[in-house]
Amino acid sequence: MWELYIVSLVFIALQVADVKTTNIALAQGNRERNAVMRYFMQELNEWWWIPKAMGTGFIIGIAYISTAISTFLPLFV
Repeated sequence: MWELYIVSLVFIALQVADVKTTNIALAQGNRERNAVMRYFMQELNEWWWIPKAMGTGFIIGIAYISTAISTFLPLFV
């Protein structure tokens, strides 16, 4: 299970780095090419990263749930 913790921490760190570098690029005059994130940036302004954080949490949650299911599944088969 410790592997999942490490992968989760790395995934979170990469998401934080993505938000920081995106903000730097936007400050330099670049624009977001991902249409979904561009929509969130237009609608939420400086809070655009909230949906990204929610998606990250969702993916990590799915990973933990699938690990728990695969751990207990052999007991029921």
